[in-house]
Amino acid sequence: MGDVYVSGMKNSALPIIFATVLVRGRTVLENVPQITDITGALKILSDMGAEVEWLSPNTVAINTDNLRPGTSDDGRVKTMRGSLYLLGAELGRVGKTHIGTPGGCGFDFRPIDRHVRCLEQLGARVEMGNEGVFAVADGGRLHGANIFFSAATVGGTVNCLLAAATAKGTTVVRNPAKEPHIVDLQNFLNRCGADIRGAGTNQITIHGVDSLHGCRYRILGRRRRAGVPRSPCPGFRGGVPAGWLYIKVRLIGPAYAAYRQSACSGAAPQLRCGPNKGLWSPIYVRAG
Repeated sequence: MGDVYVSGMKNSALPIIFATVLVRGRTVLENVPQITDITGALKILSDMGAEVEWLSPNTVAINTDNLRPGTSDDGRVKTMRGSLYLLGAELGRVGKTHIGTPGGCGFDFRPIDRHVRCLEQLGARVEMGNEGVFAVADGGRLHGANIFFSAATVGGTVNCLLAAATAKGTTVVRNPAKEPHIVDLQNFLNRCGADIRGAGTNQITIHGVDSLHGCRYRILGRRRRAGVPRSPCPGFRGGVPAGWLYIKVRLIGPAYAAYRQSACSGAAPQLRCGPNKGLWSPIYVRAG
């Protein structure tokens, strides 16, 4: 038997860090991985006027009261695909946005047309050129809309949630991305006062609110890291069948149920899940 402590997922941490642009006041994020993309995102916000303070190796406080939307550093934005999330966050906060052309990932150029169409349906006028992406909300505030993604997109879904969280009225997103980090973003925004339901399903409903407040939130743990067995458990030790390994997975935040469901839905026959036990949940992994 072995224990696995699950570190924070980058794909959860990045959109949540940029989501703090929507928030008034101080937010404390726990289980934040200290990797290049995360420190780069925090540096972008710091350069824009946010107060960023590491409280421990994996806990960071972000206060965006004095943040200046539209002032992100073009050079830093070009190194990180996740900086696209500033589009929805800044539009949601002040009704306008400007960022340089995002880069990062090391992949070939990926178009942002689905991001743009979502923002336009919410009432933004978007222009793209050599100097980056500009957008402004008609009337100064976005409005609710019915949005359908012809193909599920994680980045487009994130920007849609960020922009619609404080839009006037109700937004319905059909065929959104269903990854656990979309659920994690929904849960973070709701902790800050948003009204979002349905992440992880075929439809997300967002009732816009006037403003969001700070909170304390724990980032969802990495799915792959959670699936690493530490030691064999031969025979029937503690009810574990022969030929299986036993690991204990630390509960990793409000979106843990989504991770557990995806890991133990039967799609992966090498996994079995035991009942939750306090802060820990057993998962059995077929050896070999």
